[in-house]
Amino acid sequence: MDHGQPFKKFNTYAQFTALQEKVEAISTRQDTFKSRVDSHQSTLILVATASRRLLQSSKNFTAELRQLQEWRQNKTAKDVRLRRFMGRLQKSIKALADMLAMDGCEPKPCQHGGTCLPRFGKKYNCLCPPYRT
Repeated sequence: MDHGQPFKKFNTYAQFTALQEKVEAISTRQDTFKSRVDSHQSTLILVATASRRLLQSSKNFTAELRQLQEWRQNKTAKDVRLRRFMGRLQKSIKALADMLAMDGCEPKPCQHGGTCLPRFGKKYNCLCPPYRT
């Protein structure tokens, strides 16, 4: 009769339990990382969509501004009211372009690992990490 047999069974059980705990810990970490990746992917999609819209708006404003500048330089245009309107429109476009160039996320306002999503002008939204509610 081998008296070491119960100890061997206990040792094997302890090893199995330790291995099971490690697997569960790895699984938990994997779930956390997947959640973070999903969150970052959502953020990237939002940022990419907003960037495309801003880029298209900027292109439209640039084309309109160029047309207005060409028109303003045309010496045959005599309508003073239209010239004034064009001047105001150029100022408005410049003000809008300046607002678009602002980055509300520049001072890094989000705390506790939050992801900053810039909005119009100095505005922003913070996207909380999954472990913060």
